[in-house]
Amino acid sequence: MTVPATEHKPTSASKSDHGDPGARRNGAYVTPRAMTLGFILVVLMCAIMPYNDNYVVATSLSGNFFPIGALAALLLLVLGINPLLIACGRRERIWTSPEIISVWTMLLVSAGIPSSGLLRYLIPQIVAPYYFAHPNNGWAAGIPSQLPRRLLVTDPAAVRGFFQGLDRGETIPWHSWAEPLAWWAVFTAFLFLAYFCLSALLRRQWAEYEKFTFPLVQLPLLLSEEPEPAHRFNKLLRSPLLWLGVVSVTCLHTARGLHLFVPTLPDIPMAWHSQSFITIWPWSAVNDIEFAVYPLMIGFAYLLSSEVCLSLWLFYLLFKVQVLFANLNNWNLAGAPAGNTLGPAFVVYHETGGVLMMALWLLYSMRGHLADIWRKAVHRDAGVDDAREPLSYRFALFGAAAAFIGLYCWLTLVAGIQALMAFGLLAGAFMVFLVLSWLVAQAGLLFVSETFSSPHIMTTIAGSAPFNSQSLVMSAIAEHVGWYDAREFMMPSLMNAGQAAAATRLSSRSLTRTLATCVVVATLVGGAASIWLPYTHGGALALKNSWAYINAPQVPMQWISGLASGHRLPDGNGILHIIGGALFVLAMLVSRSWLPGFELHPAGFLVASSWAMYTLWFSLFLGWLIKAPILRYGGIAGYRTLLPLFLGLILGDCMNAIIWTIIGILTGTGYTLLPS
Repeated sequence: MTVPATEHKPTSASKSDHGDPGARRNGAYVTPRAMTLGFILVVLMCAIMPYNDNYVVATSLSGNFFPIGALAALLLLVLGINPLLIACGRRERIWTSPEIISVWTMLLVSAGIPSSGLLRYLIPQIVAPYYFAHPNNGWAAGIPSQLPRRLLVTDPAAVRGFFQGLDRGETIPWHSWAEPLAWWAVFTAFLFLAYFCLSALLRRQWAEYEKFTFPLVQLPLLLSEEPEPAHRFNKLLRSPLLWLGVVSVTCLHTARGLHLFVPTLPDIPMAWHSQSFITIWPWSAVNDIEFAVYPLMIGFAYLLSSEVCLSLWLFYLLFKVQVLFANLNNWNLAGAPAGNTLGPAFVVYHETGGVLMMALWLLYSMRGHLADIWRKAVHRDAGVDDAREPLSYRFALFGAAAAFIGLYCWLTLVAGIQALMAFGLLAGAFMVFLVLSWLVAQAGLLFVSETFSSPHIMTTIAGSAPFNSQSLVMSAIAEHVGWYDAREFMMPSLMNAGQAAAATRLSSRSLTRTLATCVVVATLVGGAASIWLPYTHGGALALKNSWAYINAPQVPMQWISGLASGHRLPDGNGILHIIGGALFVLAMLVSRSWLPGFELHPAGFLVASSWAMYTLWFSLFLGWLIKAPILRYGGIAGYRTLLPLFLGLILGDCMNAIIWTIIGILTGTGYTLLPS
């Protein structure tokens, strides 16, 4: 699985394969019963998720790009409803693979909205400035006055009730939320339009020309296959190796879960931290390294190409070596003031440059496909067929342009952000959308987020003098709401949904209309539940998820208050580190194209200092270590023979997460067993 060095154009054979628009339009439409069940489950999931994530703090129904809420619906159909229908002699009424995938994708795309995909940050962020800004931290005199009041909840009673709970006899002040939510709804609509349009523009390049494997889609596709005649379950579900993996994981989590309720029972540790056994300098200077074992990540590692898997864990360790070297040489190890990173600022700059170069390389490599899109959109070129795409190329291209223009106008006219900062913010957003979606589609990362913050990078390059305080703080808030924590943002899920639809001959246009409706429903239901929870459960300060309600809403204000202490000049060293990171990624990409056998993949470098790699690297390493001898001595035949066992690890982890989530909701004691 290589990163392309040249454009990917369809061959004459591939054009003939896809040249019949009529054949493309014959895919199965989303059926009424699939749509009905999907909408019911979307409403239930989005209503429950804020309570589960923030009050119970059990395993999230979303939490990553492989949400257990979506898989639970799929298992309900393939393990429950379909076998029952067959047992009752109604085989002709069983749910087909396109129907099952329809329900799964509806939940897949909606799952992130009540969580980090939007509402976990939007709802607290627009009420926090008037609560956390007080004389003790110096924010009260400046920050609230620099923010557009129309974008924030300003009523003192509404602000106090959200964080401290309602007094007896008070009701939720919905009217105080109406105006800010209406303005943020415009921002959200443009953002979601960009996700839908960009995913439609990218699908063919990655799925058909570069043939990405989309690892997160493989298990749902295999589970959704219809059972053969005379069987109630399909071939995968009849595999003993699959259930060996499921049972092994179940025994593990049963022991660990029972320990929570009966502490005298022994626990089984699944994570170890280097700081507990490496205490001697300079080795202790690398900070904490987590050795966490997640069975499902070992399973996903088995699905990845060896070079991608190697790159992910190896670059994490090289990042730690780099920190060690910096300590030994007394480099400046100050962290970046903004962004999701566990490394010093110079590492963030390296990764920023790498993401920039990767985005440019991806655009260059798909130049032939982009030319086809332009001809179809502008000249209606009959030689370019887009009938099986999620959206027509004309709508997707101009829709994406309208989305980014709309976001730019909203940032400048509604949020009051200066033009240069708004442009930089959206340029960073585009890089994040493109590169992180590429990582999920190719590297199958369960969750991932960028390590840099675009406003911080802008002040690194240009200094803080060109930007006023409102531009700085509102750009940070907009980024927080939109894509600061990208571990559940929608675009990779839309890409996975498109791949699943193509694999099951499900009409992409029909599915897109259904998914768009699901997104609206999920936003409305999840938004109402996210506001209702703090007011009715003692306030946000009483909820167990302190990050969502206390820490994260203060990050933009902490950053702007740090800048307010003195104008920041352009950082020459930071700029050099950005250039160095870009050149390093370019060198890797060129080497992969020109040097046979060069297997170092840039995927790991781009996210080495992220929380995702801190959490996942050891499980990826174990999966790579197990898979290597299987391929060496068993070949492809050995790989395929053992595949059900590793799929069982994934399925077992998810099934146990579903069961323990239900137990957590019923008992109020959550057991978090999946990475997020």
